[in-house]
Amino acid sequence: MLRRSIARRGIEEFLDTAHRNADFITGRAWTAKELRRKSFDDLHKLWYVLYKEKNVILTEQTRARTLGLEMNAPERMRKVCQSMARLRHVVDDRRKVLKAARETAEEEARAAAAAAASAAKDSDKDDAEEDRTQAAS
Repeated sequence: MLRRSIARRGIEEFLDTAHRNADFITGRAWTAKELRRKSFDDLHKLWYVLYKEKNVILTEQTRARTLGLEMNAPERMRKVCQSMARLRHVVDDRRKVLKAARETAEEEARAAAAAAASAAKDSDKDDAEEDRTQAAS
């Protein structure tokens, strides 16, 4: 379940004030297996959560560098980037499968149309031959 962040305005939205002076444990990156179980809407929401977190981390890195401080939990950026790359991979896999399914459906539709046209052509030939046979009698 994804949680929404508190709506803030301005630079405060990109500052990690809750963890500034504390030692905290960060979570882990999302695995591709976990992401494959998510719906497209959940993946879409998660992408923006990760994107925002990446911006928060970049803002904190810049702030720490400007003030000459050490950033808290610098490994967060690696985890966020890893999750984003995995999410992109899962979405690309889904896109490829969807494209292949569409191409297969189009080929089957073309084959069915060709078979129907061939059957209609054969039916027309049979009707013409029957008409000739009746005219000869």
